[in-house]
Amino acid sequence: MWQRFTEEARKAVFYAQEAAQRFGDGFVSTEHLLLGSIREADSRASRLLSRANILPDLVRSEIESGLSKKEAIPSQDMSLTPRAKRVIDLAYEEARNLNHNYIGTEHLLLGMLKEDDGLAQRVLARLGVTLEAIRRLVLDEDGEIEAPPVRPPVRSSQSPASAWILLSIRRRRMIADLICLTFLLEEAELGANALHACGVAPVLVASIVEEQLLEMKTVEGLGEEGLSASDIASLADNEAKGLGQSLNGGHFLLAALADGTSATARALTAKGVTYEQLRDELSKSATAG
Repeated sequence: MWQRFTEEARKAVFYAQEAAQRFGDGFVSTEHLLLGSIREADSRASRLLSRANILPDLVRSEIESGLSKKEAIPSQDMSLTPRAKRVIDLAYEEARNLNHNYIGTEHLLLGMLKEDDGLAQRVLARLGVTLEAIRRLVLDEDGEIEAPPVRPPVRSSQSPASAWILLSIRRRRMIADLICLTFLLEEAELGANALHACGVAPVLVASIVEEQLLEMKTVEGLGEEGLSASDIASLADNEAKGLGQSLNGGHFLLAALADGTSATARALTAKGVTYEQLRDELSKSATAG
């Protein structure tokens, strides 16, 4: 099985051993595997959590706060706990079910979510991460989700996060907001920096956007109005040209504010951000750069 691990997944297991040693634990358990899987910001596990609107740093903080710090132990090969071994087996199972011939950090993350006796799963569940949501995001990134046939409205018994992801690929109204969410959650983005300069935390805006999207639980509730991906891309490009800048996430946020119909626009307005204010900060950031 180990030969199927990607380089990223192998590094995650190595980092998990380092985490266990750092906290003075003699075995690698599910929480160490989670720390190892999100050690690198660009790992697929980290990206999936970010797309689920959960910052990997928050997961890391929650895990580490639940571990008792003991004297670090010397570097050595460490065994997996039965639960951690179960995660590996479940990761293999998830990869097979997804028709993947490799095991990556995304499969490890899915395995942790299925192993419901582990600390990793409990922390992820407390933060609102579900197995169904992450599995669907994996399929979405692989390009394996196509527009499904017409189905009955999503019932309230379904997971809100699962419903959100399902509906986001079926109606254009949410697409622009999903794009903007990506920029809001990327702290190094110029748009996020501009919002900080406006005195507003991007993650708080993202939280409001997500709440509004999660309220759209039925197909009928979504309608057909709103910005499509091409709409907001075109508007953002115009904003960038107007400022004489290269296109960046800030211009997408600016375009959303100018249009005013999206959840992103409502969230920004709720936090007191105006089109003029954000445009001014974006202009300053380019000048400063």
